[in-house]
Amino acid sequence: MMRALYDTNVVSYWMAGQQEFHTPLRKLQHDLRSLKAMLYVSAVTIQELAVVGQMTGTWPEMHDFIRERFNTVPFTSLCAEKAAALQVAVGKPSKGTKAERREAKDLWFRDAAIVGTAIAEGFEMVVTTEKWFMHYTNHFEGEIRVVKAVAVVGGASSSEASRPAKLEK
Repeated sequence: MMRALYDTNVVSYWMAGQQEFHTPLRKLQHDLRSLKAMLYVSAVTIQELAVVGQMTGTWPEMHDFIRERFNTVPFTSLCAEKAAALQVAVGKPSKGTKAERREAKDLWFRDAAIVGTAIAEGFEMVVTTEKWFMHYTNHFEGEIRVVKAVAVVGGASSSEASRPAKLEK
């Protein structure tokens, strides 16, 4: 049985029903169901989403969404060591303005934590929307699947755009 670890952005876009990710996520879910994949999120993702959910008062709904679709894997000291090794191997982001570099560095820590968890726990796939993850392909034996947004033809109505995407578990 295959195990796929989802990055925070994928879960966030799925929960929010982001229209530009609706079709790509539907295809991904179909592909993973055919592989009988088990879906996971890291405790790092739980922390990231819980901050937003607690600040907006939506954490109970977000938590239910996650619990219904994903298993959670802890962020252990081994995960942290693997993440640190990844960061050393790929180097820190160094392009852009000072503010852009600071933002990239923040993401660099969280992204490395996700991939470090996948390495430590022997996952076969990491699912993300961030192309930066491709820096880790030479260090992760599994597949890094980048879900790309697609143009929304005709534009969704505001009620459709705010409704969560109807994707199966």
